[in-house]
Order: sequence, then C-alpha cells, then structure tokens
Amino acid sequence: MLSNILLTMARRAIALVMLSVATGGISAAEPDPSTAFPGVLPRPKEYREAGRPLLVAPVGRTIDLKVYGNHPVLVTGRQQLLDRLRHLGASAATAEQDAAISVGAAQDWPAPGSADRRAPTPPAGSQGYTLLVSPGTAANEARVDISGTDVLGAYYGIQTLIQLLNRTPEGVTVRHAQVRDWPTFTFRSFKGQCWYYRDNRMYAMWAPRFKWNVFGPCYTDCPDWRSPPETYRTMIADLCATASGTGVIRVMQLGNPYMLREKAIRATADGDIETLAAFFELSLSRGSDVLMLCLDDFAYLPQEDAPRFGSLAAANSSIVTRFAERIRARHPGTRILVCPPPYWLTANKAKNYEWAHDYLRDFCNHIPRDISIVWTGRDVTTPCQQAPDIQAYQDLVGRERHLFLWDNTLKLPPGWDNVFRMNPFLATCDDIAASAWPTMAAFTRGEAVINTYGPGEIYKVPLMTAADYLWNPEQYDPKDSLRRAMYWFDENPAVGPLVHRWVNDLHQQLFTKRQQFFRNPSADGLAEIRKLTDEYEREFDRIAAATKNKELLATLRPYLRRHTGAVEVLAHMQAAWHVRQTDPAEAGRRIEKARAEMAALAEELRKGDIAGDHRGCVRPDLEDQTRKAIDALLAPAGPTKH
Repeated sequence: MLSNILLTMARRAIALVMLSVATGGISAAEPDPSTAFPGVLPRPKEYREAGRPLLVAPVGRTIDLKVYGNHPVLVTGRQQLLDRLRHLGASAATAEQDAAISVGAAQDWPAPGSADRRAPTPPAGSQGYTLLVSPGTAANEARVDISGTDVLGAYYGIQTLIQLLNRTPEGVTVRHAQVRDWPTFTFRSFKGQCWYYRDNRMYAMWAPRFKWNVFGPCYTDCPDWRSPPETYRTMIADLCATASGTGVIRVMQLGNPYMLREKAIRATADGDIETLAAFFELSLSRGSDVLMLCLDDFAYLPQEDAPRFGSLAAANSSIVTRFAERIRARHPGTRILVCPPPYWLTANKAKNYEWAHDYLRDFCNHIPRDISIVWTGRDVTTPCQQAPDIQAYQDLVGRERHLFLWDNTLKLPPGWDNVFRMNPFLATCDDIAASAWPTMAAFTRGEAVINTYGPGEIYKVPLMTAADYLWNPEQYDPKDSLRRAMYWFDENPAVGPLVHRWVNDLHQQLFTKRQQFFRNPSADGLAEIRKLTDEYEREFDRIAAATKNKELLATLRPYLRRHTGAVEVLAHMQAAWHVRQTDPAEAGRRIEKARAEMAALAEELRKGDIAGDHRGCVRPDLEDQTRKAIDALLAPAGPTKH
C-alpha cells in the first residue's frame, strides 16, 4: 500500500511540473509547482487556508459522516463522497452526532441550541454553500461542516470537499480550508453532440461534479423532428432517468424544425405545431422543465406560408406562440428558450440578412414575453463581448425580454478545422477584464449555454474551464483555469498535461505538416512526418500506461490511427511525385495504391472507436484533403522551375 501511495504522490508531483510547462512556466519567485495545490475547480468566490492539511480519516479508522436530509441530491452527493473516500483508502459510516463530516442544506441542520453542531451560515442566493474545515478533538485531526443555501448548494459543497481530499501515509487528509461560495450564473448549460450517445450519457453523470446544472442534448443527429429514431428516443429517456434519479442535472432538449428543408415546419399546418410539441414530449413527459427551440441557420419562409404571413418573422411568431400554448397546456411552467434565425447584433450586415433587425423587432413583439432569446454577441462568434453591443441587441428584442448567452468561442483557436483541441474558455479574448465578460451574467440574468464541437473525453478540459467561468466570471483567468482543469482531468494528474501535449501540439503539428506535404511531397517532408509520427505513437503509449480511463484511449486511438495509417499513403504519393515525369506508369501504380489505402483508412476512421457505439470522432477534413491531393498528382505536370 505504501508503494502505491508514494507512486500517487510522485505522479502528482510530475503532473504539476508538466502543468507548468504546458501553461508557460513559472518565475523563480513563484511557488514550486511540484508541491503547489492547483486549486478547486470551479474557483470558489471566497477561499482561504488556515494551515497545513489535517487528517480527516486516519489509517485504520472509520470516518463518521452525517448528512442532514434525504433529498435525492444529497443521496447522490453522499454516495460520491463515499466513493472518493473509499478510493483514497478510507471507510465511512453514518453517525447521528458529532460526525467528522456533516453536510446538509441550512434549513435541515438541527435548530440552534440542540446537541448537534450549528450549521455554518451559507451565503445568500441559490446554490451557495459554506464549507469549514476546523481542528477536531484530536491533534492534527479535522472536522468538516458544509451548509448549503439549498440542497444543490450542499451538493456543490461536497464536490469542493472531494477536491480537497488527498491520501498520505498517515491517512486521508483535507486541506484546512474555509470556503464561502456561490455561482454567478445560476443556469449553466452546455450542448452535447447528439451523435455521441455514449458521451452524452457520460456527460450527464460527469458534468455536475464540476457544477454544471443543465445538459442540452442537441438535435444534430435527429434532424427529422417528425419521427425521431429509436436510438434518439432511448438516449433522451436515459438522460431524463439520470436527471430525475440524481437530482443534480436538468435535461434541456434542443430541436430544430427547419433542418431538413423538405420536412421543414409550416406555419399554416396546425398539425406541424402539434408534431413539434410531441417531439419535446420525449423529455417533458419524463420530468424536464425546460426546452430550446432552434429556428436558426436553416429557417426560411415556405411557399405555403408566404400568402398568409408575408414574412418569416410573422410565420415564426405564430409558430412559437401556438407551440408555447400547447406545451404549457400539458406542462405548466415550462421554460422555453428560442434561437431566432438572426441571433447576433450585426446579422443585418451579413449577405442575405438585411432583414435581420426588422425580424427581431417584429418577432419579439408577437411572442410571449417570458420566452428567452439567444445572444451570441456582436458576431456569431464573439471573442470580446462589449456592453453597448448587448444593450443594442436588447433594444431590438425588447427591454424586458430575457436574453441568455449562447457562446461559440470554444471553436475559435487556430487549427480548429481538425476539431481536436483542449483549449480554455475565452483563450482568444485579448482583454477579459476590460470587456463585458466579467459582468455578462447581469445582462443575461445568469443564464448561459456553451456550444461545443469536440469529442467527449478530451473535451472535458474545455468544459471544465467553461464551468469555471460561469461559476465565477469575476475572477476567471484562462491560464489558471487550464492549469486546474488539466490537474483534475484524470485520476492520475499527470495524464492531463500528457494528453494536452498530444492533442494540441503533436497532433496539430502532424495535421499541419501533412497539409504542407500536399503542396510539396518531398522526401524531406516525408522523413519529417515519419519522425513526428513515431514520437506521436510513443507519447500515446505513455498516456496509455498512465491512465485507467479506457474511454479516453478509445477516443484517442482513431486520431493515432489517422497518422500512423497514413504514412505509407504519403510514401506512395512522394514516390509517384518523384517519378511522375520519368516513369509515368510507376507513378500511376503508386497513385492507385495511395488511393486504395487511403479509402480503407478513411472507412476505418469513419467507424470511430473500437466499441463502435458512436460514429467516428475524426471529422474527415484531413482525409478528404489527402484524397484530393492524391488525385491532383494525376494532373499534367507543369514546366520544371530551375
């Protein structure tokens, strides 16, 4: 056991050194990263430590745990805390009084004057908590008290406590912390890509640990809202069962009735409104209380609707109003969020969007006042939000209309065409402090949905940093957030920096080198790709040896195969290029080999991971470029330049 403990401590030391490298290093005056605690994620509003960590579960002793109340949220949190303690080598039992750890919503703690300890005073407002670690009755031992403003706040206090625990040779320790914390955004949601059914189920369980409280399975794999497939129905049912069972996440189903033009909604067809409402019954009938209707990107005015309504705004306002009436007749109080076709301030300046501002005024004047409207920013993707832009958009949709942030900035970093990045939220904003980002919640009444594009496991890092922002935008720092996210990414904190380098550095280099090779298929270029691919494979082996997360490895393997499987294809291309003028027949044979091997590789990647339970994570952009480059080798050679 001691060897395992020492190995874990060594791994954490290595991880923090690697975090320093990944995030730019430290100066001589800063703490040694091999011993520095990276911090809780999301970063608490108020956090301080009163001394060295204390023992909360000495070796060989069962820890006493008291949870006030039997709400499903607290049952979930209690089980997660027990799981963490057991993983660290401690056992726990329920205690009635004087427990080492006491947790509950403030109203469920014993009344003042009882024999039990008093609840710490939680902050005002929903989802907040106070966590106090103080010395216990024995030397160097701790007691922990967590009091939430509500049960969800108490649950979030448990999640913070989990991150404060550590294993040492003496037993499980807890940092001697005092935390007073609450979220700035109270509605914190992100969009899950529907074609990753397994990942969506994983996210519904994983996300609350980092204080997300809404999960939005999107419509992308279900464009036919009239008759969604059984796989989609099953996924929504599973997500709703998770939400109702745990109590710590809400499901917000997204749907777009315009995605398939030939099956797009008609405002003149009342049956279409009923069918659209039935689509959302999949979640509402299973306990969901919020939905998002997406009229963006594909909306148009069908010929059948033009004579009666005259404009898209009039048709859409009729659809939304009648839709809301049907939904709320069956499920009173349902929140409805809407993304209109123009959802950014400068839409009226874009080609074919000259009508945008007139649309927003007309549409929002004729739909129910309590329906919230998307705000993405001055542009579809806005790195630097500014208050005057938000106020101008608010004037268009009405001063009393609720806005909610729909943010697209996670797709911004260079090289995003490979959709494989572990970038922190707002990494591309030059001056966060001078922008509207720190006060965005005031404009959107604390509601946000973060748009996501990448595959499941590696995308936990960007999502953790986005959760960090939404919880505490006033103190958000992308570099600090990335440091924390990579530390908490895996059970072994050394894994995050390894994967970050593999994804953002090595994969991106190979992606770029191959694009350069297409323009000049030289022997030197091929040799460079071979060398980099070998390093890429060795680094994957290091990751595989360091993590127990099989799903992570299944996510990464197609990207490894993308490059190891392409080396010989590129070799055929280089050989064909070399003899294209001296031996056209050999060049042709090489080209055919390259084409056949690339087709086989592309099909392998399309199937995705070995389990085959979702479509491939690898978007085929690079493979399509490779095929085009192979075909271009058949083009007549121009005059040789000397």
